[in-house]
Amino acid sequence: MAIDQAKTAGYALFCDKELETHGVVELGLKNKVYEDILFHAQQKIKELIANLKAEYVVIEDIQQQNRNVTTYKKLAMLMGSILCLLQEMDIPHMVVPPSKWKSYCGIKGKKRAEQKANTISFVETQFGLAGISEDMADAICLGWYGVHNMDNEKGVAR
Repeated sequence: MAIDQAKTAGYALFCDKELETHGVVELGLKNKVYEDILFHAQQKIKELIANLKAEYVVIEDIQQQNRNVTTYKKLAMLMGSILCLLQEMDIPHMVVPPSKWKSYCGIKGKKRAEQKANTISFVETQFGLAGISEDMADAICLGWYGVHNMDNEKGVAR
């Protein structure tokens, strides 16, 4: 299972390199600060793992964009919370930099909006889907990278 973590998180479940299901899950209310959503986010991800019977989880690494330290800090808190949960649940996992899955899927574009549009286009073409959100498209591409590279990645928790 791949999770594109944020307050509204995209997820995708693969089985034998086939996309089984995808969607979004609210990890926290929009009006809440990140410090107040971490426990709720852990519970939602724990439920998602249990409901989907996920045996392996891929999450996206964080990166600082436009020197926005505040957003970077929020995403770091959420990622740390998720990693603690995965360790507690003894779920094998990997953390993938966005540049790796984007390169693997051939996602091009200089600006964020162009990359998002190209990610959706890739998913629509590769998986025959329509009307998916950016969050779902990112999770599907992250998962696509994960299922094809999980045995090759260094630092993969097993």
